[in-house]
Amino acid sequence: MFWFIVILLFILLCIVGLFLPIYATVDLILIPKQSEGKIILKVWKLPILKKTISFSDRGSMIDIPQMDHTESSYSDPYVRKLDMVRNWIESSKQWKRNIERLLRPVKIHRFNWISRVGVGDASMTGVLSGSVWAMKGTILRYMGEHMNFKTEPSIQVIPLFQQAFSMTKVECMVSIRIGQAIYAFIQLLKTRKKQQKKVRTSNLTQS
Repeated sequence: MFWFIVILLFILLCIVGLFLPIYATVDLILIPKQSEGKIILKVWKLPILKKTISFSDRGSMIDIPQMDHTESSYSDPYVRKLDMVRNWIESSKQWKRNIERLLRPVKIHRFNWISRVGVGDASMTGVLSGSVWAMKGTILRYMGEHMNFKTEPSIQVIPLFQQAFSMTKVECMVSIRIGQAIYAFIQLLKTRKKQQKKVRTSNLTQS
């Protein structure tokens, strides 16, 4: 009888746990050679993870490249990274469906995204600012279609016409129920296994 009660309580706790929300707070700042991110995970109101990630050793990933201020040679690393994300989403249909399934129950409680950009040339800085605004609008529209904003997002692009400098800062807090996160993760694993199976089958066919 005692063990029956213990097992029953354990099952009830597991069931209740599936409905508990996980809150993730992400603070990310990207500055050449001084970039870092902070992640805090909470189950309900209890912190379970606090982690700071430094990108200082990877500064070359986000440095402003040397350029001659001509439109043909211009390439901003932030725009490239955002464009890579968008292209990746659009190119993989199966992953896209599963990622959207994962994003659908996600609630966004805070979203602030500010960027300061400049290349030392006023006209090219204006072009860059417009490109960043357009890219942010695309990503924000995608998030609005597949996630639940509980507050109005805030995005800014501040052009620096007399400086060669770039900085992006993102402050975000999201939540998802544990059960929903587990289900979505399982679906992603299934998709990965299917793709790996297709690759192995294709390799065998070619050989």
